[in-house]
Amino acid sequence: MALPTDRRFWPSLCAILFLWAAVYLPGLFQPSLFDDADSSHAEAAREMVLRHDWVTLHQNGIRYLEKAPLPYWAMAVSFRLFGVSEWSARLPQALGVLALLLVIFLLGRKFVSPEAGFWAAFAGATAFGPYLFTRILIPDLMVGLWLGLGVYFFLLGWQQGRPTTLPCWGLAATVALNVLTKGLIGLVFPCAIIFVFLLLVGDLRHLLRMRLISSSIVFLFIAAPWHVLAAMRNPPQGQSKGFLWFYFVNEHFLRYVGKRYPADYGTVPLLLFWGLLLAWLLPWSVLLPQSIQQVHLRLLRTKDARKSPQAAVLLFFVWAAVRARSTTWLRRFPVLLCFWAFGSPVKRNLNTGKLRRARAASLPPCFSRLV
Repeated sequence: MALPTDRRFWPSLCAILFLWAAVYLPGLFQPSLFDDADSSHAEAAREMVLRHDWVTLHQNGIRYLEKAPLPYWAMAVSFRLFGVSEWSARLPQALGVLALLLVIFLLGRKFVSPEAGFWAAFAGATAFGPYLFTRILIPDLMVGLWLGLGVYFFLLGWQQGRPTTLPCWGLAATVALNVLTKGLIGLVFPCAIIFVFLLLVGDLRHLLRMRLISSSIVFLFIAAPWHVLAAMRNPPQGQSKGFLWFYFVNEHFLRYVGKRYPADYGTVPLLLFWGLLLAWLLPWSVLLPQSIQQVHLRLLRTKDARKSPQAAVLLFFVWAAVRARSTTWLRRFPVLLCFWAFGSPVKRNLNTGKLRRARAASLPPCFSRLV
């Protein structure tokens, strides 16, 4: 992911860094952690540091086998470096937001235009929902980070036709990190997104070019060790069915079909779910309809189709269409930003001047002067 050297790159990057710092750094210190999710997750990370046990999570001395470890590892490292406090508990979340904004920024520059990347990151830094929900110590925005980075590697390899090692192994690494962040959805989501996209563009043969054997080795090298160690340290004992049943069967399969024990989670109807998405993306969600108009489910079979911005927009549309049953929406947040900023100017990006006029026309008057 080489950094461009054009004169607009560094001012744009500095603007994104400034926005992130202005919005997210003050929120590290207040309010206090909530009694439910915040305090319990922070406590699991604190006990990880005290017990020197980086395999089995504990809360108040009781094994906590429900969750994948990567968010707790990040929080525990923050506690080791800066001490246990509210701001050190929130620091990994804030850094994850920054990483996500940079990924979106580079996605736009690479696959659409410098303007598209900047405005997508700008919207991400100023949207209402991400700030609100990163006040809570939940890992779903980190899931969006790994999905966004995986999309970057996949598009890079797909544009190459016969992908090199870097995009294939990079994609495998991001999928593995997603599994360590949120469990099996970190594997299921990217596989479903890639399969549906390749089906729509009529290029399922590309799956055979993705160096599946070596990529699988990379995936297992990153994702497997913790699962093996957790199973070995938490075997079935008496009435306890052990880590493998509790984590994979109860927390993944039974939760998906609505039979997880205990039933301490909720779902919402799909229409309400998407309505909440639009609310949390304010003020930028008002611009989504013009982006949807630019989606073409079938790409023109031309020599340059792989490098067309419409191919990227179609992939983002497929990503957004993958349904999640839970009320958590943050894993869709980065793709909607990409979909808004990348999709709007697709028909009008024949040259930089037209793209600037198109972006200015799509923004409120107070922002159009910035383009």
